[in-house]
Amino acid sequence: GVAVDGSGNVFVTDLPGAVKEIVAVNGSIPASPTILTLSSGFIMPESVAVDRNGNVFVADYGNNAVKEIVAVNGAIPASPTIRALGSGFSKPSAVAVDGSGNVFVADFGSSMIKEIVAVNETIPAVNPTINFLAAANGPTSLAIDASGNLFVAEYDFNEVKEFIAASSYKPIILGSGFGNPYVPAVDRNGNL
Repeated sequence: GVAVDGSGNVFVTDLPGAVKEIVAVNGSIPASPTILTLSSGFIMPESVAVDRNGNVFVADYGNNAVKEIVAVNGAIPASPTIRALGSGFSKPSAVAVDGSGNVFVADFGSSMIKEIVAVNETIPAVNPTINFLAAANGPTSLAIDASGNLFVAEYDFNEVKEFIAASSYKPIILGSGFGNPYVPAVDRNGNL
């Protein structure tokens, strides 16, 4: 997994068990960048996402957890705080964050799409609300557009689906015939 924050820093899940930051200088990655290991306490981190406040969210597949690497003043400190967000996940394979700070999770082991609800654009430190949005068949990854619609690669069914936010996340099959689709992405015009 790869994600970029508002300052141009790049965050990478580095199997088998680390999350790293490639540090930007003045908004760009230099030719010989500094690479920081934010934590090596993950097991098979599959995906990473960044919110507008610089917090980094990780789908920690092997630990059955979703974790947050907490930013301070918009940046990840040298020795960051890392906290688990709720419980009940089973092999989470992907995370995405919307403009309100809600974190969406492709929970591969339970074949569910889940939402960790933000309060004032921040995930509460204790007992965050976790909603079960929809069933999905082997969801490996997801993307979110500006309207909050979710796009999910369903590895087990060889399909890509859109879950419409305005219709309580009712799924629409966008395409089939894929061979184990893995990672969707959405551009600024909403193309998938």
